[in-house]
Amino acid sequence: MFGAPDSITLIVFSAHAFVVSQSNWPERKEAEMKETHLNQLELAVRWRISHRTLERWRWTGEGPKFLKVGGRVVYRLSDVEEYEQSIIRSSTSDPGQAQQTGA
Repeated sequence: MFGAPDSITLIVFSAHAFVVSQSNWPERKEAEMKETHLNQLELAVRWRISHRTLERWRWTGEGPKFLKVGGRVVYRLSDVEEYEQSIIRSSTSDPGQAQQTGA
């Protein structure tokens, strides 16, 4: 039922110690990262555009929603997919979902 962990790691941060069990560490860390976040370069590769385009879009308020954590910009995969859905067109004359709803 309860077994001993495979390994124990002692982490010390400025006079505070934390004990972390690592019995499921790689699997648990991977499972927690499933709400995938893409950085600017990863999203640029996904869409085959310049990462500078994403920077400009953030400046002008275009493109998908993003998070800024500290100085780091990340895009939640769910927000990227939502944005992709919002720009789907059926023809070149199609103004798109966002423009049709007046947004």
